[in-house]
Amino acid sequence: MGRDAEAPSPAAAALGAGRSALLEEARAGNLDGFPARLSAAVDRYFRTRFAELAGTLPAVPFCLLAVGGYGRSELCPHSDIDCLVLFSGRVPRRALELVRALFHPLWNLGLDLGQGVRSLADCLSLARSEPQVLASLLDARAVAGDPALAEKLVAGLTSRVAPRRAVGFARWLAEQNALREAQYGDASGLLEPDLKNGLGGLRGRHHIRWLERVLDLGGKPLDLFTGEERAELDQYGMFLLRARTALHLAAGRRLDTLTFEHQPRVAEALGFGGPSRALAVEAFLSRLHCCMARIKTMRQACWRACCAGPRRLARPEDPRLIDSAAGLDFHAPGQLSADPDAALAIFLASARSRRPVSWSALRSIRAALPRLSAALSGRPGILRTLLELFLADREPGQGPVQVLAETGLLSALIPEFGRAEHLVQFDDYHLHPLGRHTLECVCVLARFLRPGAGGEPPGGCRWCGEAADRLDDATALLLAGLCHDLGKPLPGDHSERGEGLCREVAARFGVAHEILEDAAFLVSRHLFLPIAATRRDLSDENVVSQAAEVVGTARRLDMLALLSVADCLATGPRAWNNWTAALMAELFFKVRKLLTEGPLSEPDAARKIVEKRDRVRALAVGRFSSEAVERGLDAMPVRALHVLDAETLLEHLELAGELEEAVAEDRLRKPGDKGGVGVCLVRARPTAVPGYWELTVAALDRPGLFATLAGVLSLHGLDIRSAELLTWKGGAALDMFVVSEPPDNLFPEEVWARVQRSAHYALTGKLDLEYRLEERRRSPLRAAAARPRYRPSVSVDNAESDFLTRIEVKAGDRLGLLHDVALVLHRLGLDIQSARIASSGGRVADVFYVRDGLGLKLTDPEQAREAERSLLETARAPGNRGSGE
Repeated sequence: MGRDAEAPSPAAAALGAGRSALLEEARAGNLDGFPARLSAAVDRYFRTRFAELAGTLPAVPFCLLAVGGYGRSELCPHSDIDCLVLFSGRVPRRALELVRALFHPLWNLGLDLGQGVRSLADCLSLARSEPQVLASLLDARAVAGDPALAEKLVAGLTSRVAPRRAVGFARWLAEQNALREAQYGDASGLLEPDLKNGLGGLRGRHHIRWLERVLDLGGKPLDLFTGEERAELDQYGMFLLRARTALHLAAGRRLDTLTFEHQPRVAEALGFGGPSRALAVEAFLSRLHCCMARIKTMRQACWRACCAGPRRLARPEDPRLIDSAAGLDFHAPGQLSADPDAALAIFLASARSRRPVSWSALRSIRAALPRLSAALSGRPGILRTLLELFLADREPGQGPVQVLAETGLLSALIPEFGRAEHLVQFDDYHLHPLGRHTLECVCVLARFLRPGAGGEPPGGCRWCGEAADRLDDATALLLAGLCHDLGKPLPGDHSERGEGLCREVAARFGVAHEILEDAAFLVSRHLFLPIAATRRDLSDENVVSQAAEVVGTARRLDMLALLSVADCLATGPRAWNNWTAALMAELFFKVRKLLTEGPLSEPDAARKIVEKRDRVRALAVGRFSSEAVERGLDAMPVRALHVLDAETLLEHLELAGELEEAVAEDRLRKPGDKGGVGVCLVRARPTAVPGYWELTVAALDRPGLFATLAGVLSLHGLDIRSAELLTWKGGAALDMFVVSEPPDNLFPEEVWARVQRSAHYALTGKLDLEYRLEERRRSPLRAAAARPRYRPSVSVDNAESDFLTRIEVKAGDRLGLLHDVALVLHRLGLDIQSARIASSGGRVADVFYVRDGLGLKLTDPEQAREAERSLLETARAPGNRGSGE
């Protein structure tokens, strides 16, 4: 056998040619049946290879079995080919030669293999003790050799394994499902789903197959799904297989996570087109999530029906319902015809009892959807029951609310939700499709509102819990949560469109006028607080008073804050972080104080400045001379007295003195006008918000100083969240930055020292920031997965501030973008007074408060248009992902 094993194999050559032809067809768009056709090509190789090795094969009976994905005939372009060489008795010594003869030609073709060699007795023994082995054998099929051995294996599984191991095997599957959820998430609600292992992925379909197979072998066949339902399950599985095939081709390797980078090519390969790649991807993902949601639901139903195990059945409080081993069911098969209210009642009972709704009940509801829609839509009590269900459901994402949506009942009752349910936004900001996001948002609101919930409130926002406790009726808030994004499928501003849809829904269900008005207001303004908190100057009293004017009442502020926070939390981690939470809390408390205590509760601005100066004088006793304090207070910019507390102002006095001494010493050493240039002092302290630091950088003011400092901070991997530029009389600049945790957070002092040195080198011309930033952008170490592109925009606003022009730049994020934008503003002759940096999901909204060289607003229309043009050009610069669709 040795010589024949090393000889060229025509069978392998035929497989190589056939596989290449299949791949070319697939790349050309013919994905249909690719896994089965590739599996059949591998089958032909093994059968032909057996013929090539005739006369050299072992004399004892043996059989080659396909297992795993190969056994299921589900080979994608870069799948492993899993095989088992099965011997009737003890494995002979020559088995290794057989393995080499069969598999070496495949290795030479570059294929990935998984192979095993076992006796029949070993297989049955391992199947009894190892659930993973049993699962692989349930997929096994004979490819070549003695087919009688495969029949003996099935007989052994039937008589010696399946009857005894069915319950343990089912429990193992439940454990595996929990592990998959923890590691890969619920693929039916993620925008970068794992097609194989995520909940609702191909592995869920495999679980159904294995459960049914092990019960069938054990003599207890399962008759859960109808023929039509099985056909649907096959269609869902084939769609996922086609998507996985296209993903392997797009990636050029084995890959199961459908990343943003590959989604456009996969969508195109599956025939999804449209006016833009983004719309094609959204249509594809909508279809994909529908398939995954149904696979997930069917797997859950199958597991419960097969293997939930014995339990004490409860008697539901509602006499229309019964509790069965498979879950809650209707008392009578045709009950929904006579009593459509029972459709919602069963989900409410499920939430309260923590018992699932049975598959037969779900089937009845799906079949009755047209009648249920006609009977229940617009009934006043129905909306109340829906909102009670949200409050009762303690399993967001997988509980009764999610199952209700997957049956189509929620869309039947609220068609506006149905039109938006499967909308996908092609970005890496939103974690879920719109329907799942909406349900998550309402479930977060329910956690805030649920009495006696205990534990840490969602997002750690205790102030939101207090706001929820103050609400006597949460109907408007929950209704707004359900409707806040319903306007997204429509053209125009989705908040305005959503307000109209919210009014329609509320009116249809007979909601009281006051509640309707509150809900409509919340929907129309649900983005107001996050935008104001992250993009406005919260130290400006005008910003707070304008926010109070928009909100109107403390009660509406409480509801709007709860909705805004729940929306952010449901959107995903890119929409909510410690810094955003701190800004939201600051704005909330300032506006609420204004609404509850009135504008006269605080001293006027002039008096507050006087009191703050007196506080600084008191703190400075024993540390500074009175002359030094007065000189420093006179040199401070007025804005510093507005935005900083007395303790910080005292620290700035000390730092300004250190800068003055350092500049004087430097001027003694350097001739001419070079003295003091590059002198830079950096002081850092952690903020009250975990994960962020406050840096104060003291240097002599010069044109473009902020741009230089922003570039230095970016070069050291520090994300800037806000900046305050404070220029003192005499030319000192004490610029304050809030930055993210340093990459090397174990030794932050070393980071701040490096920042100070780099700033010195940049200010003295020894460090070329543009070159170094571009070098870092091009570094392979910074290579990251591609993200959806964002179209940049620039707005110039003179209305918000009495003395400053507000410029907002929205764009895709990139290293050094803030430096580049600040440099443009400097070249335009604009003086930056403060900046707010909001970044999330690979995009930024940078806000700058500026004035011109004369200290005035940017009122010249031509100058404003030039600023817009220059900033847009910078935002679209190479390396910025903001230049696409």
